[in-house]
Amino acid sequence: MSDSVIAAIARNYKDWMIVQVGAADDKPINARNVIDQRGRLSIWETAAEIVTAARFVGVNSGPMHIANCYPRVSKRIVLMEFSMNYFTKCEKGVPFPLRPGDVRNWLTSWLDPAHLLQQI
Repeated sequence: MSDSVIAAIARNYKDWMIVQVGAADDKPINARNVIDQRGRLSIWETAAEIVTAARFVGVNSGPMHIANCYPRVSKRIVLMEFSMNYFTKCEKGVPFPLRPGDVRNWLTSWLDPAHLLQQI
C-alpha cells in the first residue's frame, strides 16, 4: 500500500486495535495500536484473524477474498489498481455501473478508490 493509505489507516483507525497481517516485507503501520503479525501467520491463522475482525482493510488480494467469505466482517478494499477517474468515466452518458463506494450497490459499497478508508 502507498504511504498515503498507510497514513489514512493510522489516522482513521487510531481508536481501534489493528492486527496487521500479510507478507513480512509489507509496509508497516507505525502506530501504538497495531499488533504486527506480518510474515508470522500461516494462511489458516490469517483466516482466523480475519474472521474474528470487526473490519478488514486491505487491497485486492488473497486476504480480501478470505474476508469476502464472511459477510459479518465489514470491509474497506483499497483499489490501488484503478484511479478514481476510471470509475467516474461515462460512456454514452451512463456512469460506471459498479461505482465503488455507492451505497446503492451492496457489491461495491465497500470499495474505496479514493484511498480515504473512512469509517462509514
